[in-house]
Order: sequence, then C-alpha cells, then structure tokens
Amino acid sequence: MLTRKQQLENLLRDPNFRSQFVADYVQEMVATQIRAIREQRKWTQEQLGEAADGMRQVQVSRLENPDYSGVSLNSLKRVARAFDLGLIIQLAPFNEFLDWVVSVNPEKLVPPSYAEEQEQRHMEHVSPLSLISDYYSKHASNLTNIEKQEEQKVAIPA
Repeated sequence: MLTRKQQLENLLRDPNFRSQFVADYVQEMVATQIRAIREQRKWTQEQLGEAADGMRQVQVSRLENPDYSGVSLNSLKRVARAFDLGLIIQLAPFNEFLDWVVSVNPEKLVPPSYAEEQEQRHMEHVSPLSLISDYYSKHASNLTNIEKQEEQKVAIPA
C-alpha cells in the first residue's frame, strides 16, 4: 500500500496536476490557517480586520474562503502583523513541498505569537527553584505578616 506522500508523488508527475495542486493547496492552507488562528484567539472577523490595519470584515471573510484566489502578499503581511507572527513565502523543490504537505497538523496551523513564544522559551529556561524563590520574594512581606500574627496568637502573657 502506498503512503500519502507516494500517492502524491505519482500524481505530481503530471505537470497539469502539479500546477493545479500547488495553487489549490496553498490557497486552501492560507484560508484554513487564518481562520484557525483567528478562532483559537476567539477573535471575530471584525476584530482581526481592525488588528490588520483596518482591513474590512468582508476582506477577512474572503481571506478565510478556500475558494478565493485573490489573496495578496500585502494582505498576508497585514494578517501576519495582526497575529504577531512571521510570514514565510518560499519557492521550494517539490520533495520539500511534499514533506511539508504530509507533515501539516493542527499544531502547525496555529503557531504561537511572538509574545507567546517568548513566554514558552522563558518557562523552558526557568528552574522550579527560581520560580519558588521569585514567588517568595514577591510575597515575603505577606508571609512575614502572617508569621507575626501567628507568633502573637501563641505568645504567653506574663
């Protein structure tokens, strides 16, 4: 039985299929990804449009339509800026393109924003002891007050 990649490799031998597949796949993936990210962030199309330098809701709706073929580079840059994400547009050999196609999963569709990525990196490099230390130093005055109150309760009158 052939893998999905092998099936696509066979189909891509036809230059007409190859051309149409790339156009359709890219168009569908862009629309799907924009919608998935917007929904993950619980934004309306209006909110995304506002964040994308005042793009109208109808423009966002078009970008999320997998049948819309008029997506411009400028629109993608505006959406990437609104989502605080990088934008990669690259011409690639077909074997690399196929690797990308067969490896797409929901996690790749909704990447973290720059701020979320930085927070994740920070958390990966923070030791549990430093978190405890940070917590204690932030709340030391509260803990000291609680300790004093406890000491007063226990104090034996003379």
